[in-house]
Order: sequence, then structure tokens, then C-alpha cells
Amino acid sequence: MKLDLRVDFESFSIENLLSVLNGKLQGSLSMPIQGVCLDSRILLPGDLFFAIHGERDGHEFVDKALEKGACAVVVDHSVDVEGPSILVENTLKALHSLAHAWRIQWGNQDQSRKVIGISGSSGKTTTKEMLGYLLGPQAHISPGSWNNHLGVPLTLLSLTSKDRWAVIEMGMNHYGELFALSKMARPDVAALTNIGRAHLEFFGSIENIAKAKKELFDALPSSSCAVIRMDDPLLRAMASALPSQKILISRQEAADLAMRHVMMNSEGFSFDLYEKENDSSTSFQTNLRAFHQMDNLLVCLGILKALGMNVEKQPSRLMFPTVSQRFEIFASSRGYFFVDDSYNANPDSTRASLRQAQSMKKKRLIFVFGEMGELGEKSPDEHQKLANELIDFGVDQLYYAGNHSQSIQKGFLDSGKDSSSLHIHSDKESLIKELEQDLQEGDLVLIKASNMMGYSKIVQSLKERG
Repeated sequence: MKLDLRVDFESFSIENLLSVLNGKLQGSLSMPIQGVCLDSRILLPGDLFFAIHGERDGHEFVDKALEKGACAVVVDHSVDVEGPSILVENTLKALHSLAHAWRIQWGNQDQSRKVIGISGSSGKTTTKEMLGYLLGPQAHISPGSWNNHLGVPLTLLSLTSKDRWAVIEMGMNHYGELFALSKMARPDVAALTNIGRAHLEFFGSIENIAKAKKELFDALPSSSCAVIRMDDPLLRAMASALPSQKILISRQEAADLAMRHVMMNSEGFSFDLYEKENDSSTSFQTNLRAFHQMDNLLVCLGILKALGMNVEKQPSRLMFPTVSQRFEIFASSRGYFFVDDSYNANPDSTRASLRQAQSMKKKRLIFVFGEMGELGEKSPDEHQKLANELIDFGVDQLYYAGNHSQSIQKGFLDSGKDSSSLHIHSDKESLIKELEQDLQEGDLVLIKASNMMGYSKIVQSLKERG
């Protein structure tokens, strides 16, 4: 989902603004700042326009921004325009400086206001949405997956006096990015959902991914708190060296917060939550239906504890609204079920989805698989390896459309599966046509792919079929 690159902003004074940006005003800035905008097409009168260098250079649109009523444009070189401009050394750094300054001012205005930073190889968006739901209407969360060098500062700049918590999702695909985002947002509480093999294309190994993810914690001040999932060995290894405060969480061992006796039932899962500090357990029921989502829920509960909230006083029934495209279950009038998990895919999240689908009651498990992105030179091997494991997950039929057909075919057939169970297609349209002819009453269809593959089209087709 593409998000508009503008936000309303409770403005600084012009003197404070110039100090924060370390900028030089050219012309006269008379009107108050109403918002911050990076896209002149959606600019509103009173917006401060930042000319960011991207696919297009924002400096090409400063005239248009002023014509549409921008209060000023922020530029990194002198421009000949009819209107006020603020000259800075680097427009992106200036945006980050403004976001950081506003985050500090927002927090200082009320010491009960807190920023929560969430990252991880998978599950960070789901965890952010779940936490926002638990915190309630005073929680301001990153919209969509607005988690990069533009989305994070804009999210911070959109904080208002009505917000008590800021839940900031942070992503990265290169060293240094997460450190910069964490320094900017200065989380009071930070958590990594997991360390997986997403972004292998950029880092080469899971150990390097862990090093880059650790930057979220490395940037924390000592007064902040890190929530550490001890069940992830790479996260566990980070715990002892962190200068910040820590809350340890686990589903497998004793910890500050431990999720025990996780049992699937007709509603989802029941579990007991043990709190070491009080030496007490509380029973909960949730409507979550995927095992890996229980790890995300545990991260949320760990964050609540880090915020000083009494987790024992959470409602005994933790019922969450469905998050679109994340193991979203649909029932067909024709007697089969399909699961939309097409928001994203990497080797670890795909295996987690397969384990969950394997545990569900069905006649056949049909896996509609698409390419897993950002795996770099390891991509063919990762696809082949996963295809080889599908027999262990009880997959009866495999449908695939993507760039790794040969790897998928070799891995699947080398596992001992019959070729009649493999359906390789060159495009989604032909895949949908054969799939719809194949479906039988009692089938469970799991649809998993990186978002770039557009497998939501397959889901939509199945919905329309009824």
C-alpha cells in the first residue's frame, strides 16, 4: 500500500525550526506550519515541503510546492523561487533532525508519553498492530509498513498532544539504517520480534542480519528497556551485552515473563502467563490462530510490562481484529478454506505458516507458493531447500509461479513427491485457472508469497468465486 508522504504537524516557532534544521531562511516565513510534506502532488496550504533526493529530486518540485501554498521549502542548495526557502546541508538529515526534536519535545511535555520501537525479520507489522490494539485509542502507530527513512520521521512528526504512546515500526536492509532510526525515535522500549533470513541479499548470512538488527538496541539510552525473546538464540546472545534495562520473555523456559501451556482450541489458543516478579500465573484466551503469532503476542505483553503496565490486569480474552493478508482465514461456500498469508514471505515465516497449516483439520493441504524476495544469490538454494521440505509439512499439492521454477521442481521431486502433485505456472492467471478447477470440499489452501508477487490477486479471485 502506497502511503501519502505528508502529515499534520503541531509546529515549532520559526526560530526553533531554523535552529533544529541548522538552516538559513531565505525570504520571509509568515504563516504557521500546518504540516510536513515530501510530495508536492498532495501538499496542502501551510505545509513545509522537504525537497528529498529520491527516484526524482524533490528540488524539481519546489516551485509547484510554493504555488500550492507551501509555507516554505527546505532545500540543500540555493533555488530561485518566488517564496521562502530554508537552506540546509542535507534535506533528509534535516527531516530526521526535525522528527527527533519533535519526538523529544512531545515526550518532555508529558513524562508519561512513551515511544516503542519494533523491528525484526518478520512479524513486526503484525506485532505493531496488536500492540496498538492493546494500548487503545491513545496509541499512535506507524501507518501500514511505514518503517523506513521517510516513514519513521513522518510518523514521529504526526504525534500530537492527544497521543500517549507512539508505536514505531522500523525496518532496514543495510547496516547503519536501524541505528539511525533508533537514534531518531529514541524508543523508551524496544523489541525485536525475531532474527530470520529476510534480507539475505544484502547481508549474506543470518549472523550479519543479527548484527544489523542489534543496532535497534545499540542506539538505546541506558534508561530505555529492551524486550528480549530468549527463544531466539541470536536474540538471546544479545541480552548480556546490552547497556539498557532488559525484560526477558520466553515460551520455553523461565523468564521475567513466560508463556506456558499454550493449547489450541476452537477459538484460537489458551495459555498461562507467568510473571517472575510476582511469582504468579494468569490464564488467557486469544483468537489468534497461528503458532508464530503467539510469539508476537508475547512480545506485546513484554512491552506492556516494560511500560510499567500490569499484564495480569489485561482482559482474560485477548481478541484481536484480523490483520489483512497475515494468515487471514476464509471459508468458501464450496466447502474448502483458504488462508491469505500473502503480505510477505521469507524462509522462516514460510515454514511457520506451513507448520500452522499442517496443524489444521483438512482433506488436502494445497500450497500456493510465490517467490520469496530479498534473498540475493542464496535465493535459488533457499527455494529448492524449502520445496524439498514440503513433504514434511504434509503438502499434498504445490502450485508455484515465479522465477525459481527449476529450483522448486528439483527440490519438490527430490523429496519423493510425485510430479502430478506439482503445478508450475508462468503467470498467476494460468495458476488461478488450474487451481480453481482442482479445488475440492475439505481442502485447505495456503497462499504465501512476498508482497511484490501480487498474490493478493489469487486471494481476490477465490473470494469472488465464493
